[in-house]
Amino acid sequence: LPRWYLGDVNLWAVGIGFIAFVVLSTGRTPLIERVLVLLVAGMAAVFLCTAIITQPSIAGIASGLLTPSIPENAAMLVVGLIGTTVVPYNLFLHASAVKNHAISGMTLKEARQDIALSVVGGGLITLCIVITAAASLHGTGKPITSLSQIAPTLEPLMGAAAAAVLTVGFFAAGLSSAITAPLAAAYAVTEILALNEQRREQVFRWTWLLVLGVGVLFASFSLKPLQLILFAQVANGLLLPVCAAFILWIANDRSMLQRHTNTGLQNLSGVFVIAITLILGARSLSLAAGWL
Repeated sequence: LPRWYLGDVNLWAVGIGFIAFVVLSTGRTPLIERVLVLLVAGMAAVFLCTAIITQPSIAGIASGLLTPSIPENAAMLVVGLIGTTVVPYNLFLHASAVKNHAISGMTLKEARQDIALSVVGGGLITLCIVITAAASLHGTGKPITSLSQIAPTLEPLMGAAAAAVLTVGFFAAGLSSAITAPLAAAYAVTEILALNEQRREQVFRWTWLLVLGVGVLFASFSLKPLQLILFAQVANGLLLPVCAAFILWIANDRSMLQRHTNTGLQNLSGVFVIAITLILGARSLSLAAGWL
């Protein structure tokens, strides 16, 4: 990816922010959804192909999935990885999107199929990224701080196309985040506040503008508060069991859902997810306490 600067300003960040601004400014939910679907499909295609090209050990992948382990002092990174994959604010985004679709006739079955596809797709993308990193970077002993350092490790397998392929994947990832983070924040704020329609639209717009503007400001001046970013993702991971427990409670409230409450299997799955995230959260907090 060529450097594109105007003085100290990173114009790539400004460009991504501008595209996100244009998409969000339309206010057209169907258009925003189509753009996000296209970006996610692009990420999935890029990272799935990359994971396959690296020819990872199938036995190693199976072993890691069936008997997962956490390296010493890596619990916070694991929680951060979970936090950036299953972001709690996306729960607000998806709930608001489902509510909008329900008005036009979406059924509960269709909503569940939609969220299942989203979760599986997000998990697949994360899995492919981890596989690619493990297959191409593990054992090099060199810290990776930029995309320009990753591409050469894949050039023996992908040739000169390595940089272009990774650029497409990370560009899609960045743009999708630049759209979803402001959108989710706007939905969360406006759902919490009891506002009339006109006031709601104003608060919604100013919220996503503020979130997008702060993100572009940090990125355009190449400010890289890595510890702050890691802290935010770890915080997401720690908030996840709280949000999941609340959702599980609501999903079993017969006064609200009547015959649509969770089944026993769904409750068991929910408790399992909450337990895993609680254990990881406790380990990460114990590590953090040891650093203080």
